[in-house]
Amino acid sequence: EHDGATELLVIGPADASTVVYLQAGFPDDQTAFVGLARKLAQDDDCLVGLGCMPEFDNTTGTMLRPGGDSFDQIALCFSQSVATLRAESTDSSSTLVIGMHDWGVVPGCMFARRACKAGNRALCPAKVICFDVLPPVAPPTGGSSTPLSSFKGVPMYTVFVHLVYRAAFASVFALSRISTFLGTILLGLVHVCLFIIFSRCLNPTSALDAERGMGPSVRKPQLVANCCYPYFQMFKEGLFGGALLTELGLPPLERMPLLFIYGKEKNTMFHTQAALALIDAAEGSAQFGLEGAAHWCYKQKEDECVRLVRAFLNDNAKKL
Repeated sequence: EHDGATELLVIGPADASTVVYLQAGFPDDQTAFVGLARKLAQDDDCLVGLGCMPEFDNTTGTMLRPGGDSFDQIALCFSQSVATLRAESTDSSSTLVIGMHDWGVVPGCMFARRACKAGNRALCPAKVICFDVLPPVAPPTGGSSTPLSSFKGVPMYTVFVHLVYRAAFASVFALSRISTFLGTILLGLVHVCLFIIFSRCLNPTSALDAERGMGPSVRKPQLVANCCYPYFQMFKEGLFGGALLTELGLPPLERMPLLFIYGKEKNTMFHTQAALALIDAAEGSAQFGLEGAAHWCYKQKEDECVRLVRAFLNDNAKKL
């Protein structure tokens, strides 16, 4: 959507029968999914593209859009990454599958809805994979999914924890627009408060996510502060309107099957049992909670995630 917003890494044979695009979340660049992507490319006849949120792979410290991208712009970048990956494929009949983690789920949903509405067969995903974050799921009775529907049935304590967590990172980005130094100082304070002092009550993730090699791929404080812009945009669009309020939510599951994988060791879960039940009831869709895994479940239980994704791609996930 704007030059240099992000880069696309491509792994696997161009003539593969399945094209998989994986979008990383916060605060990760494309390398977050490398382990999973290599195994899918080597063993499952997949052409895999690895992407990230715009500017999450920007190592200069200077943002191309100082105010951050809107969710509409992020979704456009997602679409362009998928189109670029599609152009790398030499099999015109290959199946497109998209997978997302954390904030990557939001533009992924928007892209899927837009592609379906436009009737673009080349860019309309046949299946969707969500790691850790479950977007609003529409009931099979003709109902609709909205951002607010994701709050239905979630305990108020969980809502409070997630709002505090997101407001903290939104404040980091807002302050870093005024002063990079003050923004990184606030980021340090947020880290100490949420992940150390009040880790048992205000940290929605887990101690597993702090283990070396099992957490974020972007760690330099100034770069992480820049990566906080989706949290800022969430509050901005929540208050003043935007694509986040109108386009968050997957197409009906009967039209686009979903695989949802999450770690059971997270301190708080934002999805509900009712949402998991909708997935279980939908033909071709499946959900799995992994023991010994948390926010970065696809790193912490990589082999298990590969097994589940492989079964999903082969229409066998319900049999696991």
